[in-house]
Amino acid sequence: MAKKIMPLKWFQIIQALPGHPTIAREHIAIVFLVGCMRTSLESRVTSPEAARQELFALLTSFVDDTPQEYVVSILRCANIDKPVVRILSSDYANYSKHGLDSSIQGRRTVLLDPEFAIGQPSVPSLAEQLFQEFGSAICKGHFSFRSGNYQAFDDHERQFIEGSTNI
Repeated sequence: MAKKIMPLKWFQIIQALPGHPTIAREHIAIVFLVGCMRTSLESRVTSPEAARQELFALLTSFVDDTPQEYVVSILRCANIDKPVVRILSSDYANYSKHGLDSSIQGRRTVLLDPEFAIGQPSVPSLAEQLFQEFGSAICKGHFSFRSGNYQAFDDHERQFIEGSTNI
């Protein structure tokens, strides 16, 4: 009997974005996904190291767990000037100069805009770069970028997160 593969929570959330009446976006902020991965959407992390680990775990999952037909693209959104994620067809992997390769999958699974590909790109260096930008928001439990700053999830976002996943 074949093993059933459970969909990834972060992937389900990204896939649910298009056409959602209250959350509809083309991209989703990385910090939003960090918050989505928490067991409790309301929790705070008191330790910066714990927040770094959450970000590191999410980025590692992008690299190693992205479904075969897709790649994760990390870029800076022109509208909000924050790092965001989008999912693209794996065909795009051949068109990016910068990225992260999965040794597990034997392919490029994450595409990086040049800003995020400083030196030899790696999950630890990318996690640290992103943590410097929004680590304090992660620690405070502020995962949603609204009205020019990071805030706690609102009711619409919590309902979207809970309704978008079956994990």
